[in-house]
Amino acid sequence: MFPEHPDLERVPCLLCGEGDSRLYADFDPYQVRLCLHCDFLYLSPRLKEEQMLKAYASDYFEGGGHGYDDYSEQALAQIATHRYFLKQLKRHYSLQGRLLEPGCGYGYFLTAARSYFSYQEGLDYSATALSVAAESADKVVLGGLGEASGEKFNWIFAHQVIEHIYNPNSFLQSVHSLLLPGGHVVLTTPRARGFWHTLMGRHWSSYKVPEHVAFFTPHHLKNLLERAGFFAVRLLPFWHAFPVALVLKKAGISISGWKQQSIWIPGTTFAAVGRR
Repeated sequence: MFPEHPDLERVPCLLCGEGDSRLYADFDPYQVRLCLHCDFLYLSPRLKEEQMLKAYASDYFEGGGHGYDDYSEQALAQIATHRYFLKQLKRHYSLQGRLLEPGCGYGYFLTAARSYFSYQEGLDYSATALSVAAESADKVVLGGLGEASGEKFNWIFAHQVIEHIYNPNSFLQSVHSLLLPGGHVVLTTPRARGFWHTLMGRHWSSYKVPEHVAFFTPHHLKNLLERAGFFAVRLLPFWHAFPVALVLKKAGISISGWKQQSIWIPGTTFAAVGRR
């Protein structure tokens, strides 16, 4: 799925634009760099974006080398995760109106959210994924935010998307422009420099290179949202269920017959909510 001889580029910090950095983790030919100006972790050198988008559009969800071995095996765990999070989110916000989900994949969040929103639209670069997501959406569109339908939205939800984004500042400015006044964005992302990252070091499961190009702490994501014009930014815990078979596989253990069993693991992911 990814080229055997990748065309790489070196970039400055994705948040502050400064070039001074030091090596934090090496995944030859890719490197995770620590910005010496704002303390943010990002990938440089990295695969050029046009090659990455081609990979997402191919067999990213169906076992194409990188990506996922079989994303559909996570369906039950993903839907349970989103249903639990939506219940927690509803304690703080009114969930209604028009929903947009960029990077919707197979639509597991859209499935969990159907009872909350009057209109649901999903975006993704994978036509295969969208053919599944269409069952839970009013509309699915191939591509990114630029291909979203003309009307604006009350809610934009991006689950584990921001770590894939090559220009997070521009991405959130586009999100801001697609929201109605008073609308909200929800971002979830792996928690960099948290418990699991510290414990696992370079074996941290969210060092998913070359796809993940940005590694957010709560501080950095809150700052990013505020600089994009969002206010009342709230950080929320995000309990994530994972298939037991997937957890065992990452630990180097292969056991059949566990595909439908899930385990809840705290602290792997966090959420940030911002208001337009």
